[in-house]
Amino acid sequence: MKIFVLSLIFSGLTTLMFAQNNIAVLTPTNKSLSKKTKSINNVDYLNAVSADNVHALKVQKLQKVVANYDVKIDKVYNPKINTTYTVEFKEGKNHITAIYNQEGYLISCQENYNAVRLPTDISIKLAKDYPGWEFYNVKCNINYQQNEASKIAYQVVLKNGNKLKTVNIKA
Repeated sequence: MKIFVLSLIFSGLTTLMFAQNNIAVLTPTNKSLSKKTKSINNVDYLNAVSADNVHALKVQKLQKVVANYDVKIDKVYNPKINTTYTVEFKEGKNHITAIYNQEGYLISCQENYNAVRLPTDISIKLAKDYPGWEFYNVKCNINYQQNEASKIAYQVVLKNGNKLKTVNIKA
């Protein structure tokens, strides 16, 4: 009986450890990702990709990390060479590939998010267009190019019983 109880406790603790894999960890040794950043370097980027704050909170947090990133602090930065820097940001299943210029300004950005919440207006429209269907999975892709309008696309998988339907929406 003792062994049974101890094995239950042990298996319960191990399942809790697996749940912690999706937590993002920002290392304090990397000054560019620390919370001590006082001003946002790429305000134009944030304004372009987060119009009316329609994105989920986890999307906004990762976008702020990208906007605050200072390539000049990174050890690969070389002020003598005029080049661009490609930096990848990951948090769980979310991924951003950002390209910065020599001065540290964001030139372009490809963002991929999984399991995000849809903006309210899109959710309402889908609920009206597909009655009886539930939201099964939502993916969001954002393409940002400096001095251009951002392209935001959602891929929504709807479920009705055993049936699945994919709907692509450009916002």
